[in-house]
Amino acid sequence: MQEIRKFSTLKSGYSSGVKDWEEFIACWKNSYAPSRYNVSLILHGNFDEGGASLNRVSDGIHGLELRLGLGLPSSYKDFLLAFRPSFLRESEFEWGDEFYGFFSPEQVGFFSDLRPELKCVISHPAIETADERYYIYGVDQDGVAVRTRYLDKAILVGLAGDNPILLHSDEKTLDGEMECSIWGSVGVYRAPTFSELMRQVSVSEIKSGSWGAIPIAQADLVNTCAEKIKILDVWWR
Repeated sequence: MQEIRKFSTLKSGYSSGVKDWEEFIACWKNSYAPSRYNVSLILHGNFDEGGASLNRVSDGIHGLELRLGLGLPSSYKDFLLAFRPSFLRESEFEWGDEFYGFFSPEQVGFFSDLRPELKCVISHPAIETADERYYIYGVDQDGVAVRTRYLDKAILVGLAGDNPILLHSDEKTLDGEMECSIWGSVGVYRAPTFSELMRQVSVSEIKSGSWGAIPIAQADLVNTCAEKIKILDVWWR
């Protein structure tokens, strides 16, 4: 069983940069075999398909931090600079059930502003998980061990179909990384950082065709694309 360690007392261990993310994304895209559902989070809307310029993304990140009144995690900003998600056309930004991917910085915002109806649905009934169950990550976590009040300040960065991908500004490490989650129909996957969520999803997609096989044990991330993103002193299984 994991030792209970609150975020506010920890450093994330994130030790990668934009170049690492570029290599990680290339590895993921080259290794992924599209399923009949074609539901990869990484295949659409980036610079390889006419995505945003580096300057636009950099300016967009700065503007996003000003709008939110928050500093964003380094791992998420490095990902944006490497992936450079394109600004979605209006027809693609109507919150269709089948959208899979990450939004451009201009389209990121608080979950409660962008998807108030979905936020309302998954906020009820209210759940307040105690520390001893909440601060458990990796394969030992409980998919219903959540804190729905965190949705009030959650940042919506993308969608996996109708499942929101969120940064939780209520849970931050000493070096500014935020807890990240995907809320699925059968439970919630929470990662200590955006980078860990992406490592997990990459291996799940490559092995099973979708993100739904997470969480994956750290031992099973060895010799995969996940190793392109470096996290020191991992304390979850």
